[in-house]
Amino acid sequence: MHVEDARRWVVPIPVNVPVTVRLFCFPPAGSGTIVFRPWAPLLAHGIQLCPLLPPGREARLGESPISTFEAG
Repeated sequence: MHVEDARRWVVPIPVNVPVTVRLFCFPPAGSGTIVFRPWAPLLAHGIQLCPLLPPGREARLGESPISTFEAG
């Protein structure tokens, strides 16, 4: 995966402290990154919430959703 592709997948929620851990979250079926926003203030100091945004959801609605995964 190219860096540009990875940037489209990860929607980090900014924090005002040094980040020591990044928590990557897959949205539930039919949902998007917005479901994780309320979690951010509940996390311990230094943890950055990084929801993943797959194709076919929210800002990527115009892209075809993933239908298969290939072993890589």
